[in-house]
Amino acid sequence: ELHALRYLLPRELFETHPEYFRVNEEGNRTALHNACVSSEEGLAIIEARSYELAKILGQKSHRYYWWSDDVSDAWCHCEACRTMTSSDQNLIFLERVLRGLRRYDAEAELCYLAYHDTLTPPTLPIPEGIFLEFAPIKRDLSKPLTDEVNRSTREAIEALVKVFDPAHAEVLEYWLDVSLYCRWGKQPIERVPYRPDVWAADFAYYTSLGISKIKTFGAFMDQAYFDRFGDREVEEYGKVLKEYV
Repeated sequence: ELHALRYLLPRELFETHPEYFRVNEEGNRTALHNACVSSEEGLAIIEARSYELAKILGQKSHRYYWWSDDVSDAWCHCEACRTMTSSDQNLIFLERVLRGLRRYDAEAELCYLAYHDTLTPPTLPIPEGIFLEFAPIKRDLSKPLTDEVNRSTREAIEALVKVFDPAHAEVLEYWLDVSLYCRWGKQPIERVPYRPDVWAADFAYYTSLGISKIKTFGAFMDQAYFDRFGDREVEEYGKVLKEYV
């Protein structure tokens, strides 16, 4: 699962073709983050390099997880793009990635990562072969999704499954993500919280929406982590998940 846009549209092209890149909120072209999805030439490069990257990686699965940049407020504000939402701009980017992928793999499917600014459903039609991956990084993990504190997360996923087919959707959560709990290394690594009641409630909620593909990040959960804390949380998480999917 890759934030791949910087490879698909190399940043060094900005020197000769700034029009491939986004206009920021101050009205300046910038090579920082994402692209201008109104640049046909830029999109053509993204499509061609998607094909090349697929050949390099050679994965066996037909499901691909290539994402735009991991930044909020980072889509284009040029005259042609400014009326489009971040979700619609992301969808245009993904549609061109999928075209490139299908030159390599005719059965390729590509995920729409609902995350940060793309949690709002796109207004454009969803191309065949694009499926939802929901990653609610800002939710409160100490409470189940059914708790009032997580209302905005519920509203987001319930709106998204009206646009994307929930039977093909996936959840990418953070229940076991050591990196999130230590703020990506800014704080000492500690044991992830043991919350089987929250996991069970969340699994029940997601499956009630028709979503059966549920997974979690587990970044920074390496051998040193297991040597220090053991694997109780991982084992119990798997037991609880098995009851629902």
